[in-house]
Amino acid sequence: MKRFVAPILVLMLALSGVSALAAYSSTMIVVNCEEWVSLRSSPSTSASRIATVLLGETVEADGTVGSFTHCYYHGREGYILSQYLASYNPDGSYSGEYDGSGPMYVVGCDEWVSLRSSPSTSAPRITKVPLGAMVIVHGWEGDFMYCTYGNQQGYILSGYLSPYPR
Repeated sequence: MKRFVAPILVLMLALSGVSALAAYSSTMIVVNCEEWVSLRSSPSTSASRIATVLLGETVEADGTVGSFTHCYYHGREGYILSQYLASYNPDGSYSGEYDGSGPMYVVGCDEWVSLRSSPSTSAPRITKVPLGAMVIVHGWEGDFMYCTYGNQQGYILSGYLSPYPR
């Protein structure tokens, strides 16, 4: 009887729309939200919330169910809408669906970066933005992100911004 359990489970998962659950495991980072996303008990926006996962935090993902990713977060297991996750690399870089807007943090510099008046390294500096500071990104142009820092707006080279504070 035991030898039939695994094939039946695989068939049930396939019929339920689960795609390769437990077929991979990767670290994902929360992006594309203002503050946090919900870790839910099942792959539905009406499912109960198990936890909130803050922007920039990482989760371990091991498969998808429809538009949700199955995740592990601080010992809890649940589902997050996939549009709020991007692949996260140990070096702090990420790839995926980050839309280039919302809070980001200054990283990868010694002390500060320049907030410039236009998307060019030769454009006048509006102010210095310190390492670790949070800026609000509104979009991007070429290699630059258009940001708000305090009450000033301008451009910062995108290589110095990350959705994950370090």
